[in-house]
Amino acid sequence: MLAPIASLALAALLLLSAGPGRAAESQVFLRTDCGTLSAPPCFETTGALTTWLWTTRSPLPSAGDEVLVLVEPGSYDPIVCNGQGYVTLRGAGRTKTTFAGTGAGLSATSCTDLQLQELTLDDVSWVDSTGGLFEGVDVTSGFAASCTTGSTDTSWFSSRIVVEADAAVNLGFSASCGTHEFKGGEIQVLGSTNTPATSRINSVSLTGGSLTLVASVVRAGVGTAPATTAFADASPSPGLGGVFVDGASLKMHGGIINTSAGGNTDTGTNATAIQAANGGTVTAAGTAYNVKKGAGLAYRLRDVTSDSTIDAPFLWPSGTQVPDVISLDGQDLFVETDLGGSANESHLLIYNPAFCTASSWLDAITKTCRP
Repeated sequence: MLAPIASLALAALLLLSAGPGRAAESQVFLRTDCGTLSAPPCFETTGALTTWLWTTRSPLPSAGDEVLVLVEPGSYDPIVCNGQGYVTLRGAGRTKTTFAGTGAGLSATSCTDLQLQELTLDDVSWVDSTGGLFEGVDVTSGFAASCTTGSTDTSWFSSRIVVEADAAVNLGFSASCGTHEFKGGEIQVLGSTNTPATSRINSVSLTGGSLTLVASVVRAGVGTAPATTAFADASPSPGLGGVFVDGASLKMHGGIINTSAGGNTDTGTNATAIQAANGGTVTAAGTAYNVKKGAGLAYRLRDVTSDSTIDAPFLWPSGTQVPDVISLDGQDLFVETDLGGSANESHLLIYNPAFCTASSWLDAITKTCRP
């Protein structure tokens, strides 16, 4: 419980921070114990806060009359927004402020201008909502954007979506519509000891709309799942994929896609960095890749319906063995350093399976297929 003098000081600070021309209730608090402060400005439960925000407050939050909620350390029930918005929830740090419970940590349907900062959400459902901003946010069970009658968009900065695979289908960032940007963050889905015997992992799954990734890490892997776990491809989806684009659009600037099936003994489990289908488009020049196979195959680029557009050239690190990956014609280059009669010549190789049907690699110096 706060001492009376502390409560008065907090109330005074609240009035001062509101600024001239704005009501004090434009800034409120969510905390586990409000002490002697009443509501508003202080709320002890998410339900009480959202009821006041989007039912009781007069006028309701709007453009030009947004509400800032300062969320102190603690674990709180999920946030539910239905047809409202214009609220910023600012936590005390992603390791200190958490919204979790039954259902998604954040459920937004037909909402406008919701901003989440410096906190953790256990799962996010984003339907027909616009103006979403996630800054310094962790999402622990995935993000899913969809549209029924409206449109949707989100912007992400310095945020992470980190999922432990414990279901038949495990997605990190998924969207069936809308326009989304993800900058300076990480999207990761890894197998766990709770991964079912047959499962699927796609760190990024787009079945509509567009996503732009900037300076971000996409990681998919078997993790600590049992070695015999089957991550089987379910056409058109990869069984173990970093990025899946089905009739949607992805642009990736910089960053890295890391897909690993290392240690997996199932021959049907393939490690795939980028897979496109049904007219999907992918532009990923300047992106780095690490694709590690287990008992199955390794794909850097894959167009499973032969009608997609993928522009993702990559120069592999030089060496004496060509990369053990499957890709698309003309997209991969490799400098092999032990060729020629004295095994001391460096030759540029081009991935060209349409011409080099046996080895897949064309020697640009000798203009012959590598044996």
